[in-house]
Parts: sequence; structure tokens; C-alpha cells
Amino acid sequence: MAYEIMAKVLFTEGEQMKSLLQQELIAQDHIASGKLHNSFKVEFNVFGSAIHLSITNSAGYAIAVDEGLSSGTVVGVEKLVAWVKDKQKRGKMLPFDEESALVIAKRVHKSIKEKGTTSPKGFIGNAMDTARKIGMFERIAAATGLEVDALLGQSEIDDTITITATI
Repeated sequence: MAYEIMAKVLFTEGEQMKSLLQQELIAQDHIASGKLHNSFKVEFNVFGSAIHLSITNSAGYAIAVDEGLSSGTVVGVEKLVAWVKDKQKRGKMLPFDEESALVIAKRVHKSIKEKGTTSPKGFIGNAMDTARKIGMFERIAAATGLEVDALLGQSEIDDTITITATI
């Protein structure tokens, strides 16, 4: 019975962490196709005396989105025109003619080259801060009777991210 309660708390808190990550993607306007947003998965496993609650992301580019691009990075104007058109199609940007879309793409191109796209904290750091502020780690610790150690990892094989609470 105690394990069922722990499992329920871990799954609930994991789903909330997943939601915080997705909300940060939206708040920081990182949604292009929704692939990143929809590829989070909550898992928990027991390894010896430790329980690992993991929120994984298999999109393959979560770290790039989280860390942004540094100044000096060159992003092709054609890709940026496609990005502008996609944002227009999804109603995130007013529709423009071909020439205006190219002008916007060139401005974004210049901005990325000069300033980059990095933010002090990416969507993961903000989500982790929110989790701490709302007492998520304390609730997990209370349910399991163990301390929570929040870790962020990156697989070297497939560029997935995993946020693990080792309890």
C-alpha cells in the first residue's frame, strides 16, 4: 500500500513537472511544430535503494532550444522565411506578403548573428525553479521519506534530456 501511494505521488509530481516544462516552452515562445512540446514522457524506476523520477524528452533538440544560440551563429535566411511563414499559418504572426516575410527573416537573421538567442535561464531552468518554489521536491520527499536530489542530464547517444529526481 505504501508503494502505491509513493507511485501515485511520483506520477502526479512527474506529470506536473512535465506540464511546467511545456508551459515554459510556451511562455518563452519556443513552440514551432509542437514536436518538442509533445515529446515529454514521465517515468520512474527503482535502482537499489534509490527511486528515479525522470521526465525525458526525445525530440532530439531540447538542449539546443534550452541553451539557445550564441552570437555569431548564422542561421540561413531561407529557414527563417519558412519559420515566419509557419508562424503566420499558425496565427502567431500577422500575415505578410512574400517581400515582408523576407524582410522579417533578414531582421531575425541579423539579430541572431549579433545577439544570439540565449536567455539567462532556458525553459528547463525556469521550470526547475518553479518546481522548487511550489514545493514539488518537498512533497516528493514527504511521500517517500527520502531526500530529493534534482539532476539534469543529457544522453550522449541521442541528445535526449532527462530530469531525474534521485530520492
